[in-house]
Amino acid sequence: MRSISHLIAHLPYLAEVSNTLSFTKAAESMHLSQAAISYQIKQLEEKTGTQMVLRQSGSQLKLTCAGEALAKEYQYCAKRLSLALHQLDHEQLRGELRLSAPVDFGSVVMPKIMAHIRQLAPELKIDLHTSDAVMDLSTSPWEMAIRVNTQTDVINPDPLFYSDTYLVASPAYLESYGKPSSLLSLKKHRILIRESSKFRAWSKLLKNSKVSFRDLQQRITLGNSFAICEAAKEGLGLAMLPEFIVKDALNSQCLIPLMPNKTKHARGTFYLARIDAPQLTRYEALIRQAFKDVYTDNAK
Repeated sequence: MRSISHLIAHLPYLAEVSNTLSFTKAAESMHLSQAAISYQIKQLEEKTGTQMVLRQSGSQLKLTCAGEALAKEYQYCAKRLSLALHQLDHEQLRGELRLSAPVDFGSVVMPKIMAHIRQLAPELKIDLHTSDAVMDLSTSPWEMAIRVNTQTDVINPDPLFYSDTYLVASPAYLESYGKPSSLLSLKKHRILIRESSKFRAWSKLLKNSKVSFRDLQQRITLGNSFAICEAAKEGLGLAMLPEFIVKDALNSQCLIPLMPNKTKHARGTFYLARIDAPQLTRYEALIRQAFKDVYTDNAK
């Protein structure tokens, strides 16, 4: 095998093939010909003596285990290099920070945090991505991510933010169907659930009780927490929602909290995950300070 310096030049092409699983799409992405991409992969395979790409029937491709491992390692190294270049001025809190957050949290909580960070560090640009997927930061475009109830990729284990979860219903719903008196009585009620959710809040609520989530058969499914909140206000059923979603509705009494002694166990804990790169330490401290300033009662 030749020295690493003779192999590095071929790795961007392998990484793009890994991303697209197509020579044609990789060529389009890199503004090259398909033959050029194929040549680069062939050169890499010859120099390493290892097959990286399995050329299947038609235009379908599949990476070998060696190809996948090498592509992932290159992507991780390229990401760290890109991060270092973007944030050479990290001590002055300049540059760009790419951050991912859960959809609800990113939509409601993060705009306030970003506005405060702009006051603290006016020359720092934050690119916010919202997704409920727990992505691998080493290969994703994002350097940091806010995670709920999971400490994956978390370096500082101190929670960033807490949010109580409320079981709520509208006055109209309670007038028509009565107020649930116990967890067992929930079986008689309609509940509002989120599409493609794992129903963690409901599971926490019902933990150690004689009722399981499967027992709650009267369900209405909606696309997101905002839709669930609006449906609850319209009297369509009971909802389990974080405080930052229902706070205004509770204050205006459009929604009524139910069984608070039971829902306290369904609290959400948010953590700040990041790549293990020294230059991100200052940015993490900045984000934590912003949460402390804006959400004194919820941030740690």
